[in-house]
Order: sequence, then C-alpha cells, then structure tokens
Amino acid sequence: MLVTYQTTCVYILSFFCTLIASAPRPQRGGVYGGNFPGETVVVTTIVENPSTPSSASFNSNGNPTSVAPSSPSSTSTSSSDGGNIGSSTGGSGPKGLAYNSSSPSLDIFDGYDSVTWAHNWNSDPASAASRFTFVPTLWSDQSPHSDNWASFASGHAELLSFNEPDNIGQANMRVDDAVTAYTNLMMPQRVNGVRIGAPSVSNGVGNNEAGIPMGMGWLNDFLGKCNEEASGGKCVADFVAVHWYGCTNGCSVDDDVTAFKDFIGQATGTGYPVWVPEFQRIGSPETQKDFLNQVAGWLDGQVEKYAYFMVLDGILTDGGQVNDLGNTYATA
Repeated sequence: MLVTYQTTCVYILSFFCTLIASAPRPQRGGVYGGNFPGETVVVTTIVENPSTPSSASFNSNGNPTSVAPSSPSSTSTSSSDGGNIGSSTGGSGPKGLAYNSSSPSLDIFDGYDSVTWAHNWNSDPASAASRFTFVPTLWSDQSPHSDNWASFASGHAELLSFNEPDNIGQANMRVDDAVTAYTNLMMPQRVNGVRIGAPSVSNGVGNNEAGIPMGMGWLNDFLGKCNEEASGGKCVADFVAVHWYGCTNGCSVDDDVTAFKDFIGQATGTGYPVWVPEFQRIGSPETQKDFLNQVAGWLDGQVEKYAYFMVLDGILTDGGQVNDLGNTYATA
C-alpha cells in the first residue's frame, strides 16, 4: 500500500504540525490528521485500494460545511456466505462501533454489554467480532462499492446506504441521482423484513462547492423525492442516518452538546427513526469524555442506533486496547 502526504502549514497561532505517513487513517479537517484552527493543511493521498479517502471544509466560524469521515474505497469481492461474517445478532441496544482496516480487533469491546453492533462504511465486515451485529454500507453507487452488493447485503436485517452524498469528498451524489440509485440498489434488498436507511448525510450547512445542498437540506430533498415515488413502492426509507462533528474554533462542551441535540432534533423532526453512525466532538480526550457523558444517555432515548468516531488508536483505543475515552463511550 502506497501512501504519500504532501502538506502545507500556515500558522496564525503557534501550532505544531506533524503528519505521519503510515497505514490509512481518517482525516476530517480539524481533528485526527486534519487541520487545527489557524492552520491550512493540504493532504494529497495516493493509495492502492485505499480505506480512508477524505476531504473537509469549514466556514469562517469554524463549523463544518462538509465533513469527511473514514470511508472505504477498497474493492469488495464476494464470498460463498455472502460476506456475512459477524452478522449474528448482538442485541438490540443502540450503541455501536465504527471501525476500519486500521482498527484493532473489536474483541477488545467484548466485555461491554452495552455495545451491540458495528459498521465500517463498507459492505464486507472484515475483522468484525462475531458478537456484534454487522450492518453493511453501500458507500456509493459506483464500482467497486456496488460490485456484489446484493451478495454482501444478503442475510442482514438492516442496511446503510450512500455515505455523505452531500459531501464532494465522499459519495458526492445529486439528490435525483441518489433516488435513482437507491431505488435500483437498495430497494431490491428491502424484502422479508429487511430495513434500509436513507443516505447518511453530514451536518454541513448551505451548499457544497458543486452547488449541492448539504446536511438536512440534502436529506429533506431526498425524502421528498423518494416519497414522490413511494406510491408505487419504488423508494422507501425505514430510517434516516446523519453524521455530526463539533465546531473547530474552541467551542465549549456545552455549546457542542446544544448544537448536537439541536441537529438530532432536526433529524427526528423528519418523522423517521434516526441513526447516528458517526459523530464526534472535536477536542481533547477529556472534553470528549465530558461531551459523551452528557449526550450518550440522552441518545439512548432519542435514536435507534449510534456510533462514536471511532475505534482507532488515538481515539477510542491506545496500543490496541480500549482507552479511557473508549471506556467512557462504552459505559456512558
């Protein structure tokens, strides 16, 4: 795997910039491998079968106008069992794990009964522990993501669709195209009680660089156009999925808690059950712990499923083991 990073750092304040060329890692401006306030970082990544391409931008207030998570681009291949490793029922609780190929084994969370499910922005569970219910994602309608999708989706009770289509650095899909692709690729899987989610949108605001609405604007447009087709059963969503990242300009924990709850309120306002398969406060581990202690219990009564970003050394783990932040997330 070839990974190269080209960086340019402009310092307004006295920040230390370090980028390490190593295994694929998430980069979402403002945090892990991304930008600090007052710093511009340009990252060029050349990867063979990458697992974490990303891009992100923020407005003048430090709030995200696009948020790019860890996102798989690796080629999926079919297997004799449909790729359903880790598809056993792990329980019905809402708390889950977001992971990728750089994550340590999910077995390290085996002792936390509150954690019941996992996703990796991909259709193939790879290293998911069998105790956790794996939820496949159709990352986009393009190859290789759509290759063998029906095979990988088979046998799973719930499915996630297109990853941040409102973000040009992610699935990057116009609403009309997403409705067509969703109808062709997701709806055939909605049989025998299988539930499918509307595309997972960011908490971006306004329009992206391509003039496409972001965040709830994109989602509401999708739901409206999907419902136009629903009379014939062509396009139906069983739940909606949203991603959220806190501001990058030093907001207090309380500010982020308020903003997060407001955003989740917008999502529940659609009238659909809500999933939050990716969210994170941007800040030190201590402030993230404070944030989680304030929102995790609240989320249990608001949404069907959620997963904090993410199982990775430096975030929820260190040295391949659950760290203090990871323990807080799993027990909050």
